[in-house]
Amino acid sequence: TSTPLLPSRRLTSSSARSFDASTPPLQAPVYAVRDGVVVSVLDDQTEAVGGPLNNPDLRTQSVAVALDTSRAAIVDESGRTLTVAGFESTDLLLPVFTEATSLAAPTWDRTQTLWFADRTSTGSRLYVSDLAAVQPVGGLALDGVRVEAVRMAPDGVRLLMVVRTDGRSEVRVGLVRRPDPSEPTRGVELINVRTVPLPLTDVLDAAWSGTQELSVLGRSPEGEVEPYEVDVSGSGLAAQGVVAGADSLAAAARNALVVGTADGRLLEQDAFGTWQQVGEGRQPTYPG
Repeated sequence: TSTPLLPSRRLTSSSARSFDASTPPLQAPVYAVRDGVVVSVLDDQTEAVGGPLNNPDLRTQSVAVALDTSRAAIVDESGRTLTVAGFESTDLLLPVFTEATSLAAPTWDRTQTLWFADRTSTGSRLYVSDLAAVQPVGGLALDGVRVEAVRMAPDGVRLLMVVRTDGRSEVRVGLVRRPDPSEPTRGVELINVRTVPLPLTDVLDAAWSGTQELSVLGRSPEGEVEPYEVDVSGSGLAAQGVVAGADSLAAAARNALVVGTADGRLLEQDAFGTWQQVGEGRQPTYPG
């Protein structure tokens, strides 16, 4: 006798993301900084994280949490020091980069490698670190360019940068090239860097909201600051509603867009499209 065929199930790109270990889980906490301390926000509750990062003396300015949420990298308010620590009481602070000029908030990739940019008076320099050593990223020239933000894509092979140059800001995306996969930080380059075409007069922040989608906080030609959803090609720009005082955002596949304001409010849209406060903190970010 023949074996009956099982009904087939089509795997769509959106459902495939639910199995992707390189993206935060559904309803992941948002992390932010409040009064110099790293906090997590979930279910409208803002709580300080555990471990050595729960210390206002660190004067944390920005944070990036690893995809497995086991540890975080922080930049202090001077912008000169990058430190990594876990969330357990027994974890220790690990200095990664201590002689910077002005660090942008870092980002983690799926190999637990840390990416960050240092800004100087003459331009910026992109670095990558396995926490044992720091290596410069080759393949791109950032003279006269100020890197405002870096965000690694869920696939781990594309890096988003918000940059400011010649009085204008824009979003750029480049491909990560690793000559030797067994050594994920040696000889790393960012190649094929291109600008995402956006009809915005200013870009304040941007993050990956999916494998091909971006969330961008920008200023329209009318002067309003607003978050937008857009394809990485620059097509399909969709406004999400003006948020007064917005200066940063957090986005991730399968999770709500969170907007941060200059006065320390964190907001999400409700089912009716109204922006509602869900927590307190600045510079929000999802793991990654």
